[in-house]
Amino acid sequence: GKSVDKFNAHCAKHLVSELDGAGVTAVAIADATNTWNAWKARRDYEAAQPRAMDDEDGSVDPEPERISKADNSRARLAAFRAYAALVTRTQTKVKFYQAMFEPRGGAEEMSKRWNSLLEPSYRPRLEVEARLVSARAARRERALASARGDGAAPADPTLPFTLSATLAAGDATLGAPPANPSSRPEDPAANENRTGENGENAPANGEDDEGPLDELETHPLASAAFAALEHLTRGGVTDFNDAHETPKLVGSLRTLLSDRAVDHAPRLLVVKALLRLHRKEIDAFQRATIAAEEERSRRARDGPDDSQEIEVLAERSPEELEAERIERAKREGNFFNLADSQPLPGGDDDDGATLPSEPAAAADDVDDENPGTLDRSFLERHARELLPAVLRAMLDASSAEKCDALHAALRESAVAALECARAWEFDENGETEELLQEFTAHVVRVAPIKAPYMLRQNISLVTQLTGRLVRASVRRARGRGIVSDDDLDRIAADALKPVLDSVIELIDVDPALGSREEGRTMRSCGVQIVGALAMAGTLDLGDHVPRVRHDGGKGGGAGWEVDPGCKFAYICAGVATCLMEPGASTGRPLHAAAASLLGVALHQGAEQRKRAESVDNDDHKADESDAKPTEPKWHSVLKKRLRKLYDIGPQDAFITACERIARKHPKWLLKDSSAAITQLNTLLPKVHGEPRFVALSALAKVAECDKDASAAFAEAMLPTLPTLLAARDPQIHVLALKSLAGTLPTLAEEAGRWPNGRKIDQVAWRVALERAEKELWGSADSGVRDAHAQLCVAVASRVPTLADAPAVRSPLLRALAEGASGSGETPESNRGGADAGGEDSAASAVLKHWHSHLPGSSLAAATAAAVQSRSTALDSSDANAAAGNLGRRLCAALRTLPTARESASVNATAAGWLAATCHVVLAVPRSESAYRTPVFDSDLMDCDFHEAFVDTAWQGASLPMAPLFSSQTSQGFDGAFATTARASADQPSLATSQRPANP
Repeated sequence: GKSVDKFNAHCAKHLVSELDGAGVTAVAIADATNTWNAWKARRDYEAAQPRAMDDEDGSVDPEPERISKADNSRARLAAFRAYAALVTRTQTKVKFYQAMFEPRGGAEEMSKRWNSLLEPSYRPRLEVEARLVSARAARRERALASARGDGAAPADPTLPFTLSATLAAGDATLGAPPANPSSRPEDPAANENRTGENGENAPANGEDDEGPLDELETHPLASAAFAALEHLTRGGVTDFNDAHETPKLVGSLRTLLSDRAVDHAPRLLVVKALLRLHRKEIDAFQRATIAAEEERSRRARDGPDDSQEIEVLAERSPEELEAERIERAKREGNFFNLADSQPLPGGDDDDGATLPSEPAAAADDVDDENPGTLDRSFLERHARELLPAVLRAMLDASSAEKCDALHAALRESAVAALECARAWEFDENGETEELLQEFTAHVVRVAPIKAPYMLRQNISLVTQLTGRLVRASVRRARGRGIVSDDDLDRIAADALKPVLDSVIELIDVDPALGSREEGRTMRSCGVQIVGALAMAGTLDLGDHVPRVRHDGGKGGGAGWEVDPGCKFAYICAGVATCLMEPGASTGRPLHAAAASLLGVALHQGAEQRKRAESVDNDDHKADESDAKPTEPKWHSVLKKRLRKLYDIGPQDAFITACERIARKHPKWLLKDSSAAITQLNTLLPKVHGEPRFVALSALAKVAECDKDASAAFAEAMLPTLPTLLAARDPQIHVLALKSLAGTLPTLAEEAGRWPNGRKIDQVAWRVALERAEKELWGSADSGVRDAHAQLCVAVASRVPTLADAPAVRSPLLRALAEGASGSGETPESNRGGADAGGEDSAASAVLKHWHSHLPGSSLAAATAAAVQSRSTALDSSDANAAAGNLGRRLCAALRTLPTARESASVNATAAGWLAATCHVVLAVPRSESAYRTPVFDSDLMDCDFHEAFVDTAWQGASLPMAPLFSSQTSQGFDGAFATTARASADQPSLATSQRPANP
């Protein structure tokens, strides 16, 4: 009772004294300092006295030991950890927790306390990939270390390479006993660590802990702060209610983290404790949400569980509950006061300590659709006060440690900032907005990294931060009554100015640095960040000066031009310099990224001119005297660089740049009399491997954007096709065949307008198809075979005169034989509504082709009806019967197959005649909707079964043939059956192939 109260009060008093530098450690330091000063005075006095030559005493005055600053810091840190554990386990008033983070002396005492908790030589390690260790493993290591004491290796006979293990290997009786937890003696160190260090709540048996922790989170200072904050947020404090007001403890934390007089290391550790608490609460909230959703699904599926008994508890008033807590506190003696170290009288004082109440239940009406309104964590509830301080402490730590990388702690704080929507509700003074702008700009500066995966993650993080920053600034402006698009664009441009300046720092590097790998990585990161912002619609790079849009271009506004005096106004010209220099051999990733960004800028410029033209057409007709819009200057810079790359090399860099531009704006390559297209066609047969594939991709993209370009592509590709097919490169084969197939609709449309259009060169197509059949008939690549079949289907559909050519029919027959194992569904009967993949689309196209050319399907019926309507020789019923006759389809399929063995390709085609015939015949019922119609309308359990009458009079026709010179009686048949058999002898038999003559 009272003895425990006094003990707790005594411990608390001395621990606070140690934290404030007035405890026994300070006394010991003062005594040691006085002793050392006295020793120094004696040494100085003795050094001034003349020494005796003889009979010297010879006694030595040793130098006394001094208590170092490191020892002082370790003692204070131990006091902080002990105080945190004591408060967490015994107190339920928030003032005791507040005293942990903010002393009574104000800012000066705060800096003294926190700066003395860590050793002067301690430097936190900020790593890009934090070294994680589970909390359970950390507790186990601490338990083993405390059990060893002197740091010696544990004497475990089960470990290898020890004397015990060696002896046990020779004699089984010397082996270690089986591991039986119930028979082992209790380990006090392990028992102490079960509850967690510094009062942390250890996971229950069978439950996993919160996951691995990094080195900063396992630091004693961070662990102690986390334990106190976790106990506070779990409802262990009775007078702490942060649902409707901001407690003083939040102000103390904000003051601590924002005070630059406090060293960056302790502030960083407290920040890590807050982030760890935030991560744990978010995980718990998500698990509770998932569990609640699963419970609701279970109840909706199974209905209410009436078997569960409902226990009705008597209601008690709050006064009765408070009296019960006070009585329990008196019995356990959990009282002390930091001011006078006297026990408090029960519940008479409002500041007296009480036992913790049960944690409040999580709300069931959580809005998952709007995360900004959720109170999922302590940091999220007080984001407006705490998050700016967290970001300030993180920026100071990164600056003090001179960390130029996006380390794990900085990334975690950025993610927490994105999760806490309340932090983006800017106040009127603009301090939070400026801090978030500074933080985002710092993330941009440290985003470059060589690993591609990490670089993509960093760019994604930057994009999310900038988007949230723009939206928050625009939302605050609208709250002030600003609704004009131009004003909102200007506000968005002002919010992005620090970010854009940081991007320029990455791209506009020193030439000496830009020639090294580090500089190229920085420039590549800056280029990709600009590209991500442009793809998001925030930046419009198509004009002379870049523009910023607050709505991502959704509103159709022109955007706000950035300041023409800043360097970012010339961003496209700077990106053009990121292309490879003529004759260079390094910097290809940067070259590809820069070309992609320029393609995006060209596309945005084209869209901007299109919008301007539509506005002019709607308002008034443009006069002939109106000046055409001039191209930005960086267009000419890009053209000159591409021309030099083609003339001097490397030519693969020229091809890469053209292909990246063609991805976004292929029409730009058609300018200047299609000079770039002519150069690509010239290089296509000369280059090999990946450059050839990239060049062919660029040409194919250009062919898709314009009819004339498509016809020119086919005209240039047909003579080059033998060269492309001669190379054993399946990817090039597939791309070439698919590209040619894609030009046929445009060519057929153009031929349909003849004599105003151009006819299809059937001779060139026939030669190209024959060469393709010669080179690809035995290809082992399924993609090549599918592309070849799709090309033949397109030729047979768009050029009917070539449909019966052997070079067209043979690939289609082989594709039909290979598709025998497929589903055989036509695109009309595909329930998914779309083709599942390339192979399925090719098989469906081939089957659709044969359905239209063979009788027995709906397509063939439509074709036969069309033929019958133009002919009077056949009756309509005969035409429909011919269209639906599977026998005619079978005969037609067999006649279609090649029989002459003139070449190896025809031989290979004819080898699969049986599989092809079966597939094309059996595909008819599978392609009809009745194929999937259920046989029975109702379930078999609901059906009534009756005995069926079967007439067996016809079964004699199916009897086995009797041996020669034998009779039916000798075979054991009875007379009745023999009579039936003889009576049915005059009837036609299913086993005979002749029908009886008509009477």
